Amino acid sequence: MGIEVRELNKKIGTFQLKDITFELPSGFICGLIGENGAGKSTLLKTLMGLYKMDSGRCLLEGKDLWEREKEVKNNLGIVMEECLYEEYLTPKNLGKLYGPLYTNFSYTEYCSFLEQFQLPLKKKIKKLSKGMAIKLQLAFALAHHPSIYLLDEPTANLDEEFRSIFWGLISEEAEKGATVLISSHLTEDLDKRADYIGYIKKGELLFLKDWENLRESFWLLKAENYKLKQLPKDKVIAMEEGEFGGSALILPWGGIDEKEYKREHLDLRRLMYYLRDYTEKV
Repeated sequence: MGIEVRELNKKIGTFQLKDITFELPSGFICGLIGENGAGKSTLLKTLMGLYKMDSGRCLLEGKDLWEREKEVKNNLGIVMEECLYEEYLTPKNLGKLYGPLYTNFSYTEYCSFLEQFQLPLKKKIKKLSKGMAIKLQLAFALAHHPSIYLLDEPTANLDEEFRSIFWGLISEEAEKGATVLISSHLTEDLDKRADYIGYIKKGELLFLKDWENLRESFWLLKAENYKLKQLPKDKVIAMEEGEFGGSALILPWGGIDEKEYKREHLDLRRLMYYLRDYTEKV
């Protein structure tokens, strides 16, 4: 198992992650979605070891995060929207200083990625753009061959061309057996790349499921308004009526007359929209 979390609780001020429990197998990509402030970054930072959980347990590749902290962190590849590296360092200094701390770090590969990503060796990190800082973190992570990638909004400041390069590299890592947990507001990327989807709302994990199976857990139906109102209320998650017709997100059951209702393709953007007031775990 790549990542296993049991009853994780973490309180920061008035916000709290509540009883987070999930399993993510090795070799797959999981997209973490939710509104701003839902707890995505807090969960990722807890798994990174930047926050210490109040209770619960985190196993990464079967190893307890806090009982075997050094060993676990040696196998973590971390990329964050806000770079945590000391701003006075240059990319070259970063590789020389921190690379040797990782068992499988290759300075040669690191420099190769810096060149591929067109990053300056001697420019201080504080003078790098946000996109360049993301590329730097990715280069460092790839160069020490982690078994788990924890990525917090890594594509937010990347141009479309490099986003494609980024996803190509991350997908290759997953194919080699690495586990990837990534938060992103760019749900169209997750639609195409994620194997699993986790949805956090107000500190609670409502689900973390295989994306293909998740599409069958919710149906998006389109029909005339009066037909939508005939749907069983206990199956309707959300409904929107228009002038001539509307749509409804429902929990599927065998009583749907496909001649009366049109089933629409469900992507993550629309799923999040219709789940905005939903609080039940799936």
